[in-house]
Amino acid sequence: MTHDTVTVREARKEHEPPLTQVDLAALVNVDQTYISMIERGERVPSDDVKQRLADALGIAPSRLRFLEPQPEATVDPSGDSAGHTPSDHSPAGSSSDAPDEAIDRRSLAPTR
Repeated sequence: MTHDTVTVREARKEHEPPLTQVDLAALVNVDQTYISMIERGERVPSDDVKQRLADALGIAPSRLRFLEPQPEATVDPSGDSAGHTPSDHSPAGSSSDAPDEAIDRRSLAPTR
């Protein structure tokens, strides 16, 4: 028997039979979107939810490893999060002092 830690996603897939996020959410009595956020490291569950996850997955709570939420990227008003300025996104060969072409937004609307 192994004592390696596993993420919720890994434990879900190793479970017999494998569980979907919807299956696990129903067993733990939380919403599927919450399971998704836990798996992506956007949320760390409370101790109570950790215990319910472990029970549903048939493993010890100490085996579960949770990703820590990462701070959201901020966008500098003068550019994007990678530091690109608006002129960096211009199509090749276009001039930054060229007038912007008007876009008819009605042509972008979905048809019925």
